[in-house]
Amino acid sequence: MGEAAMQFAFFLASRLWGDLSPRAETRWAKILLFCASPFLRKQRKTALANLRIAFPRMDKRERRALARKMFLHFAVLGLDWLHFLRFPQHAVNRLHVPPEIRKACTISNPDSPCPSTLFCTPHLGNWELEAHIGYISGRPGAVVVARFHLDWLNKMAERLRSWDQQTRLIPAAGAALGVYRALKEGRNVGILIDQNVSPRHGGIFLKFFGLPAVTSPMPAAIARRLAVPVQVVSCIRLPDGTYTMEHAPLPKNAWEYASDEELTADILRAYETLIQNHPEQYLWFYPRWKYLPANVSPEGAAAFPPYAIPKRYPCPKEQLP
Repeated sequence: MGEAAMQFAFFLASRLWGDLSPRAETRWAKILLFCASPFLRKQRKTALANLRIAFPRMDKRERRALARKMFLHFAVLGLDWLHFLRFPQHAVNRLHVPPEIRKACTISNPDSPCPSTLFCTPHLGNWELEAHIGYISGRPGAVVVARFHLDWLNKMAERLRSWDQQTRLIPAAGAALGVYRALKEGRNVGILIDQNVSPRHGGIFLKFFGLPAVTSPMPAAIARRLAVPVQVVSCIRLPDGTYTMEHAPLPKNAWEYASDEELTADILRAYETLIQNHPEQYLWFYPRWKYLPANVSPEGAAAFPPYAIPKRYPCPKEQLP
């Protein structure tokens, strides 16, 4: 499909499904998911393999049921994104920030020259709404974003992410310098780190649901260097179509950690807490355990999903299964 045809199809979809009630969204999501189901076999296999790692005590029937709920959530989420891309100002109207979360989001370190906070969030709920970091925390914000291959889609996404003109968008490629500068300026920064970052590009093996996954230590390194707080949050969709912020506190302040690895490991454990509370809203069809450590034993290798790729990268012995 050419770019012009894709743009027209997106325009048509936004007119057909971009202004539905939450109940209508759920009905349409079930229909669209049924139509798309034959094309989701690879994603379904990945999701079931990941759920086997995260919830080993579940039987196959329970994991299949959870996978169906997850796919339905993302179908509904897709319709929500259509709505918010068409009406960016509606995003914060449907986002509720509880007082205790708002208070946690405004904490700063009085001994740091940066009156700012670093927010880490998993691919849970609606992470795009967390781009409104200024609205959430009452401070100017910045968010690390990946760019799409289509310029017109990038422009629409930028409208959603920064319509309030308070949020700066930091490209994911080479984001470290942008994050550092934004924090130094007193901006709160949001970033997702539950993605595969090759060890060749600085990723490290840390346990995620008991199995080592390659993760970027960049947020932890910057937070420790600038002595700024780290908050782990997620934006959860409620049955009535609104969203609420949830928070998983870390056991100690970022600047009290002895290493970037230790802080990153606790961020991942906080992610696990949020995900376990709402497993049907997590991106289970992402190949999170993509890299098979070079030094893993045959028994340990059997714990990895079938999609894991054998690589030359060794894993610290304490992280091996």
